[in-house]
Formats: sequence, C-alpha cells, structure tokens
Amino acid sequence: MSPSRDYANFGPPFDDSDADVILRSGSTSVLAPESAEDSVVPTDFLVHKLLLIKASSVFKSLLSLSSETLDQQNAEALRHGIKHDIRGNLPVLCLPEDRDTVHRILTAIYPVDIVSPQSFELMVKTSVAARKYGMPSVLALFRKFCNHVAPVVTAENAFRAYVLASNEGLKEEALEAAQLTLSQPQTFETYGSSLCSASGPALLALWKYRGMAVQAIKHGVDLCLEEVGDFRDWRLNLPSDRDCCLRPTLRLREQFATFTKRISQNFSMMNVSNFVDTMSPQGGFTCPMCKRQQRLDKLRLFDCLERHVRDQIEQVSPMSPSRRL
Repeated sequence: MSPSRDYANFGPPFDDSDADVILRSGSTSVLAPESAEDSVVPTDFLVHKLLLIKASSVFKSLLSLSSETLDQQNAEALRHGIKHDIRGNLPVLCLPEDRDTVHRILTAIYPVDIVSPQSFELMVKTSVAARKYGMPSVLALFRKFCNHVAPVVTAENAFRAYVLASNEGLKEEALEAAQLTLSQPQTFETYGSSLCSASGPALLALWKYRGMAVQAIKHGVDLCLEEVGDFRDWRLNLPSDRDCCLRPTLRLREQFATFTKRISQNFSMMNVSNFVDTMSPQGGFTCPMCKRQQRLDKLRLFDCLERHVRDQIEQVSPMSPSRRL
C-alpha cells in the first residue's frame, strides 16, 4: 500500500457510486491550486471490474478470483508495472500510464464518446498500452480511427511516424507509415532529425520496402494498362464507328503511359490533380475524320489506375524493422 494519498479524481463519467475497482494513472501534470507551477498528481478512475475483464486479458487475470493464485496475480501485476493500493473499501490498480492514455482506453470500452489520439505520438502511446493490457478490440478501434477516419500521419511526418512505430514494435502502424513515405524522397533532408532515433534494422527494412514498393507500383501500372487496352471504351464521346478516332485515342494512351512511368519514379504524382493536368493537353486531341475532340472519362481511368497500384502495394510488407515486430 502506498503511503501517499496525493491523487486527483477524474470525475464523470468515471466516478459511479457502484464502481468496484479503481484504476490510478501514473504521473500526470495538473495545475496545483497553491502555485502557478505544474505538479505531478496521479488520477483515479472509478470503474467496473466486469467491463475491464471483458475488454482486457491482463485485467481479467488480475481481477478474476478464480483465474490464478494471489502470488501469480502479483507476479503478473509486477510484470506490467502495476502496483496495488486500496482506497476506502475499493482495490486500486496503480498503472504506469499517464492520465490521458488511461482515459482514452477507458472511453473505448465504456458507452461514452471516444476520445481519440490527436497526434501520432499519442496514438503510439495508446496503442502500446492497449497491446500491453491485452485489449485487441481497443487497439483495432484506434487503429481504424487514426488511419482512416481522422488520419494523424501524413506524407510530411510519415518517416517520423515509421520510426516511432518501429521502436515500439507496432507492425501495422509501421506499415501504414512506410506506405506514406513513398510520396517523399529518401534523403537526409526529408528525414531530418528523426534519423537520430531510427535503428539500423528499421532503416534497412524501409530501404528494402521502398524497393519492393516500386516494383509493386510498376506491376500495378502494367495491370491497369492491360485493362484499359486501346482506350476505345474509356471515352465519354463514343462515336457510332468504333474505329473512328482511333489515332487520337492511341495518342491519349501514350500520354497515359508517360504519366504511369513517372509515378514509379515519383509516387507523389499519384493524385487526381496531376493526372487530370497530364491527361488534358493544351489544344486536346482531335480526330481528323469526325473532327471530334477526344474526351476521356478521367476520373474512372484514375480510379482504375489507383485500384491496381494500391492493391499491389498492399501486398508488400516491410521486413521487421525491429526485433520486437
């Protein structure tokens, strides 16, 4: 039992009168009332054993009376950096994670609004804690939100995100970040100070991944070119004579092939804006027979290209950037 009672209550919604266990966060900076300085105060969350047991294999081991002996439970707690305390008649599990990390995890298992990480650093901290406590559904929830609903990783911070995820052994997050690094050159200027935090194995894995990704992009392009053929069926103004306008159509295909060649050299070009600009040459392509200017279904064509390229990239996984992956 800890000798100090220096803690803060989180408050609603984690202050129910029928709570039967307390999770106490590690050191958290809160404003001390007697000074203008930040003081370090743990925070108590009054929660329910049943929800913790359903969400976490580690908490199930620590809180289920029939699961293990007391000595085994204590050993499990120490292995995860958890200490025991008591407050009134409630048991307290003192966690090493900070207040905000504990809060985010609890919002993922309680019927309350989910508090999602707003930066990749916070996402990593939350993901590490969820994995540590055996909470796969929580981990999957935050991964989906941060990668697809409200992305916290961009091409600009992708390398830094890759390094952080690699260092923490977060394989899926490392792969997501590695994919985004394809839009940036692999240079000292691009990687900047984040290089200091990158391990040799992580850098080697990323270098190998980029090489495989380039080949995947080229293969995706080949599959797209095979599907589009001579572009006859990708025109918006189809003439009754399918052979009419064939010459300018072939010129459009050459233009398309030129664009696809560039994206394997510079993946940052893989966006709709660049594609439309490339496929809309000044003056257009006019058929010498029917005098029609050729118009392609550019959005459909780009969707086809993106689908094939993304599908191929998704099949490429970097070699484990650290021994913990």
